[in-house]
Amino acid sequence: MAYTDLRVDFVRELTSLLESKPITSKNSKLEEDFMKNILQIVKTVASEKNFGVDCFLYPESEYSKLAAARGPEENYKDFKKYFSSLWTKVMKWNMTRSIYKAVVTILPDKIMPHLQKPLHMSDFLMEAFKLGLNFKKKCF
Repeated sequence: MAYTDLRVDFVRELTSLLESKPITSKNSKLEEDFMKNILQIVKTVASEKNFGVDCFLYPESEYSKLAAARGPEENYKDFKKYFSSLWTKVMKWNMTRSIYKAVVTILPDKIMPHLQKPLHMSDFLMEAFKLGLNFKKKCF
């Protein structure tokens, strides 16, 4: 995920996957495991160590040439746009209590810094207060 071009493409493709294959398993354990895996992937993609300097795995690609000319700040705006779209798909999940807890746990450090409009998460956080989630145990 250290490569700007791969990170943006990956987030775009993951968003497409979640759009094309909504979570509708008859097996709730399988559904929950899928959600946990997606959250783990999102955590990895959103890690702070992935940002700061633009590196390109495919420097000759059209996107890489354009991104190299624009610079890290503009490329990060690109990432935020796609990441916000991905997170919108995640927020549409029918979350179990443990998934809700996992989301709330990663939200401040891993998610909100990369959203275009982080204030849109306030309703979600208020709902977490209402649920009275216990955060003593590790989520995943």
